[in-house]
Amino acid sequence: MKERETSSAETPVGVDIGEASLVTVCHRDERGSPTAPNLWNDEGKTIRQLRETYFTATRRLQKRGSARIAESYGDELWRHIDHILHRVTSEVVAYADQFENPVLVLEDLTHIRESMDYGTFMNRRLHGWGFAKMHAQIRYKAAEKGIRVETVNPTYTSKTCHCCGEQGYRPKQATFKCSNPACWVSEYQADVNAALNIADRYLSGESHSREDTDGDDSAEEGGRLTVPQDNQADADTQQETLGTYAS
Repeated sequence: MKERETSSAETPVGVDIGEASLVTVCHRDERGSPTAPNLWNDEGKTIRQLRETYFTATRRLQKRGSARIAESYGDELWRHIDHILHRVTSEVVAYADQFENPVLVLEDLTHIRESMDYGTFMNRRLHGWGFAKMHAQIRYKAAEKGIRVETVNPTYTSKTCHCCGEQGYRPKQATFKCSNPACWVSEYQADVNAALNIADRYLSGESHSREDTDGDDSAEEGGRLTVPQDNQADADTQQETLGTYAS
């Protein structure tokens, strides 16, 4: 594990995991200004298309009685998705690694799990989304670099203005609008806004270390992908690193 200096000021990097942008990361500079956001939009689009292809194709194959072909097809498709997730989470950690004393700040999976109730179709998509898998990959890859990972409550991170703190709204998936007429933020990239709010919640003193959990990690179970994707290597590495390293 890479050792880091702890004397310098921390750089909290907010990490917003979604579907439009698979991941968005952003931090604030020494003046508090949002700086150098990075969005993985193309990867989010690719995975959405692959997942929809999976559900459509396997449903048709199963209706034809071709369950074995459907299973084989699904395994290949999810291996492709798995490759994308591994590459993107490595790039997220590399983004944080450019700073002297970074802290990757993620959303608390428990709250994400509890808030998922958007109707049958969206529940299928969101409960099947790889939140927990991406969290696990970021954690153990960050641990290898000596980067600490913390979590915060994600409530309203996507609907709160990162500048004035007022509640706003999202007229489109990628757009945030602030409802405060006195705020200079009239319209902002929604995922970057959420990533900044996630980082700011850590800066405000709200964070949850994995050591503080009571062992009932139901969100990890609910956040896994709903098809065979989590391989044994990931599970073993997650078990070794997450129990001994800060969340």
